[in-house]
Amino acid sequence: MMNQFKEWNIDPNALTKVSLVMLDEMVTRKEKWDQYKKAKDHWSLFTLLSLGLFLLFGAQVIRSVGGAIGPNLLSILVGNVFLLLLILLFAVGLVQVKLFTKKVTKAEDEFESLRIECIDRSSELWEEDQGWKYRDDVFTYMKKNHDVNLYYK
Repeated sequence: MMNQFKEWNIDPNALTKVSLVMLDEMVTRKEKWDQYKKAKDHWSLFTLLSLGLFLLFGAQVIRSVGGAIGPNLLSILVGNVFLLLLILLFAVGLVQVKLFTKKVTKAEDEFESLRIECIDRSSELWEEDQGWKYRDDVFTYMKKNHDVNLYYK
C-alpha cells in the first residue's frame, strides 16, 4: 500500500495511516467498479452480437422453408442446432448483463459511500497544519491518476 503512494513525492508524515488506508481502499474500489463496468460492456456487446446472428440466420432459415413457420417453428429450431446455440448464447448473455449490472451498481454505491465519507472526514484525516498543505496535492493526484474526485460531493 505504501509503495503506491511513494511516487507522489509527498512527505510520508503528511498523510496519517488512516488517510493512507482510506485512499488505498478508494483506489481499490474504483478499480473494481471500472472492472465490472468493462465486463458489463463486453457482455452487452456479446449479447447484441448473438441476437444479431440469431436474427440473421433465423431469417435465412425462414426463407429456406418458404416463410411458413407457424406450426413448424419448434421443429425448425430443434432441427437447426446452430439456431439453438445462438438462443442459448443470447440467454447466457442476458443473464450475465443483468448480473454485472447489479455488480456495477453495488460497486458504485460502495465507492461513492467511501468517497463521500473521505470528503466529510477530510478535517479528521489531515489534522495537522502541514497535512492541509499536502491535501490539495493528494486530491489532485487522485483526480488525475485514478479519476477520483475528492473536492466535492
